[in-house]
Amino acid sequence: MSFPLCLDEHIDPDLADLLRRAGDDVMTAGQAGLAAIGVSDEKQLEYAAEHGRVVLTYDASTFRAVAQAWVDSGRSHPDIVFCRRRPLEQLYRRVLLLFEMYHPGDLKNAVIWLPPDRTAGEDIEAGPGR
Repeated sequence: MSFPLCLDEHIDPDLADLLRRAGDDVMTAGQAGLAAIGVSDEKQLEYAAEHGRVVLTYDASTFRAVAQAWVDSGRSHPDIVFCRRRPLEQLYRRVLLLFEMYHPGDLKNAVIWLPPDRTAGEDIEAGPGR
């Protein structure tokens, strides 16, 4: 079972196509009107919050700061999943693993890293400061 996902503007939109073919609810930043130059991560997080979507992004540094600012001000933020750039098929498998590990409602104000693809011999990703 998956949960609604919103891909940050830097994530390959072909990932959304693959996930949709598998029956998942995925929207790209472009489809949400958030891919224009200068659209802030704050706006992307607001969109995800308004539409009940989890954000998938490569941009750990700024999204982490925005999420912390939301928590510091007493606001709940949508869950954020960080990942490193990977070939499309690896990213796809890892998102499917994420969907297996977590179900709608499991996470609340979570900021996590995409799980490793053990079939590709990957270890857990260590994000900045980890």
